[in-house]
Amino acid sequence: MKGRAGPMMALLLTASAADAQVLVVRATGPSAGRYKAGMALPPTAKVTLKQGDLLVLLDERSSWTLRGPGTLPVQARQTAVAAPRLMSVDERRARIGAVRTPDADALTRPNLWLIDVAQPGPVCIVDAKAPQLWRADEKAAARTTVGGPGGASGAVEWSPGQEFAAWPAGVPIVPGGVYRLSGPGNASVTLKPLASPPDSVADAGKALIANGCTAQLDLLVAQMAAAGKAGGS
Repeated sequence: MKGRAGPMMALLLTASAADAQVLVVRATGPSAGRYKAGMALPPTAKVTLKQGDLLVLLDERSSWTLRGPGTLPVQARQTAVAAPRLMSVDERRARIGAVRTPDADALTRPNLWLIDVAQPGPVCIVDAKAPQLWRADEKAAARTTVGGPGGASGAVEWSPGQEFAAWPAGVPIVPGGVYRLSGPGNASVTLKPLASPPDSVADAGKALIANGCTAQLDLLVAQMAAAGKAGGS
């Protein structure tokens, strides 16, 4: 069945009062230089936005968008979406469920830390010893060849219906190393191992922003939005 992830390392999303902060995820418009991505704001703060400004904000409970002009409290949820259920420390290896977009049947990456074989660019991973590959189109058999730094090479044989596969054992993970995934997608990825799984939504967002893992940041925001719609928020 589509969406099953098995025993994958998941995004750890724990919330506590001590972690209360609002993270700027994206900023566009005239004030983008003032509110940069990765900036943490107190939940009681206000932001002054000009015409054309847009801020995407994230905290431990939700994600929302503020648009200018005006002086607005950061928690004025103009476009509010509820976060996925926050995971406890004991659920570090339980995955976030697969999320489908409302206008398409395509399966999205069900776990932030999977390596999408068709998504190029930087990829943040939390388990450098045993990273996992994922493919969106699992219907047919396929082969993915992984070429890495120093000429290391390995291959993955996908069976029909298989979405997930272990990283080839003969290809070591080099932080910042560029890997060519030849096969379905033909993506070139740069792996960015994190020191440890993030302990909160904000920490996950900060890590993704700091390492330039834009596709995963987009996925985090999209998952939260989809969960909010599913919950009727």
